[in-house]
Amino acid sequence: MYFNKNLAFRIVCAGALTIFSVAANSATVDVTVHNNTPKFVNWSSSAYTQLPTILAPGAMVTVKILTPVGSSDIRARYASGQVSGGCEFQAGHTEYPTGPKYTSSANGYGQVSGFCSVFLTKKWTAPYNYQVKFMISQ
Repeated sequence: MYFNKNLAFRIVCAGALTIFSVAANSATVDVTVHNNTPKFVNWSSSAYTQLPTILAPGAMVTVKILTPVGSSDIRARYASGQVSGGCEFQAGHTEYPTGPKYTSSANGYGQVSGFCSVFLTKKWTAPYNYQVKFMISQ
């Protein structure tokens, strides 16, 4: 049996390039926060300080967030201006060699239940930039 070192080297290098080409990238996420109530809504917590801290009645604000390489986990909590309580929002993704997996949730706390919504527009080709809308309605 003949072993060709140059051919083996090219195969290993080609494999390394293939692995490198599916490496994860940072994603840009367009996050829209929509206050669908007749009163002001106040931001109470988030790891992303770019999100609006106060939203006027009916206001909708969109910000771009550059996420870490390979994944995102955007969380925000807004207190309702209508009643005690508010909404906790989450949206994110994790990149795998087969493509991304997306997650999202909108949960009410206190007297707010059923009035929190999240809408996620997924992207299935790299880079996995996506859009998410957090909406509070009470």
